[in-house]
Amino acid sequence: MVATRARFESLESSMAELRVMVQTMFEGMEEMRTILKIQKGERKKETRANNRNSFVSSGRDYKNPICMDFSKFNGTDDPHVWLNRAQQYYRAQDTPAKKWVQYATYHLDGEEN
Repeated sequence: MVATRARFESLESSMAELRVMVQTMFEGMEEMRTILKIQKGERKKETRANNRNSFVSSGRDYKNPICMDFSKFNGTDDPHVWLNRAQQYYRAQDTPAKKWVQYATYHLDGEEN
């Protein structure tokens, strides 16, 4: 009974830490989204991705993606560093801002997922 209670309390503590980390991650993503909106309004519509070679398949235009590593977040690293790397990745790939959080969840590892 005591071991179960201690495990339960440990899990509650871990979940509280996880909630804080996820909240921080979402706030960082919102900040990135705001920055992107400002930059999008200030810059010309032509981006680096538009200058890359593209190809047409089945009537749809696809950009050649840049081969980059998107590291997984496992909870032991600093979430701010991981968010910064995610932001760099999304910009390089010209990922729509509305998809950033959805795609970021694919890169959560362990209990964070």
